[in-house]
Amino acid sequence: MRSDVDPEKAVIGAVMLQPSCFYKVQLQPNDFKTPNAARTWSAMLSLVDQGKPIDPVAVEVETNGRVPVDWLLDALGGVPTSENVGYYADLVADDALKRRVLRVAGDMLKRESKELSGQELLRQAQDGLEKLARGVDSKGYYSAREIAKEIFDGLDSGESARGLMTGVEEWDRYAEMDLGDTMILGGDTSMGKSQVLGWMRARYIERGERVLLLSTESKRKKVGRRDLSYLTGINSRVIKTYNFDRMQLSQFGDGISRYSDWPFWVNDQIYDVDEACQFIRFMMAREGVTVVEVDHLHELTAQGITNPQERVGYCIERLAQTAQHGNGVYMQVASQLTQEASREKRVARMSDLYYSGRIRQIAQVVLMITRLAKYTNKANPGEIIFRWEKVRDGETGMDTWRWSDTNGLLLGPKSTYYSRECYGPEATQ
Repeated sequence: MRSDVDPEKAVIGAVMLQPSCFYKVQLQPNDFKTPNAARTWSAMLSLVDQGKPIDPVAVEVETNGRVPVDWLLDALGGVPTSENVGYYADLVADDALKRRVLRVAGDMLKRESKELSGQELLRQAQDGLEKLARGVDSKGYYSAREIAKEIFDGLDSGESARGLMTGVEEWDRYAEMDLGDTMILGGDTSMGKSQVLGWMRARYIERGERVLLLSTESKRKKVGRRDLSYLTGINSRVIKTYNFDRMQLSQFGDGISRYSDWPFWVNDQIYDVDEACQFIRFMMAREGVTVVEVDHLHELTAQGITNPQERVGYCIERLAQTAQHGNGVYMQVASQLTQEASREKRVARMSDLYYSGRIRQIAQVVLMITRLAKYTNKANPGEIIFRWEKVRDGETGMDTWRWSDTNGLLLGPKSTYYSRECYGPEATQ
């Protein structure tokens, strides 16, 4: 290749010379430095979408004459063959990356030293560079050799044995999830969905996960009281009133200390789903979040979508897409029923969700939650029925669990008590 060849014009010339090689190039208009090249590539993207030919005349028309034919003909005549289009494209991509790195550095240099602390400047620089790194690493496709290497590398890191586990066998045999998967917890109002989310996150944190809760229903202090109830064994109502006896006061102090060390964050201010997804990606990069809980789905809004079914479906799809961002997170979403199973006094099913068709396609795990005592006085008020409607890689089934009468800890189907102090179960009488 001649040393004076412009890589940007070479990519454009190669594509006009052989339009089929357009699909060998993964570039966006903002990857091009010169205005003519950026406008030309944007026009080419549009022409391909419309099924129109890519040639100098068509591009000039598509750009409304902003890119002259002479410039396009010069690009076309500057490349003898389209065979090297991948090489030219790599040069363009690398130059674009260099400009973005320098832009991040320049933004840091422009800030006055008194405006931000050194730690804040460092965090902003890291955020910017991590974003660029994710863009470079995530080409979107991988060869069998690359996949095999990732799997083999997991042998040393222990990654293959990780998964998302609570350590409770009766639960984990159903709730099997991989990074990027989405779980839906469906149930009528006042079924205990928030308590189940709280029980799960406490177990996950004990096993090393980093959890983000988007709470559209409960404010952060209410969430904190529930979590402290799990850690201390003190009823959350007692914690709310601070009406402790001497022993409870000691337990409360110990619980506060342990809770302060949790890798756990709550956002109780976001309601727009697109804003929520942007924040999730931010927390994945900033804090290394691995589990995201959304409580409740029906409280989320979506700009421009007023129809409830369309809005809920859109929200689910956006959250599921975000779960697969980067290395992925485990996404768990609580959702209310739109028709009450109480009319038949029965266990809720996935078909009770009016958007169940989209759920069936999107979610990897669907768990329906029912407390029959809400509907009939013949049922045990402490019982909660878990109906696993969909588990893509595991078992489906139904179990009856119980809540303890103090702090809401779950009691399993075999009357096994899942202690706050250990990963495994402790049998009780």
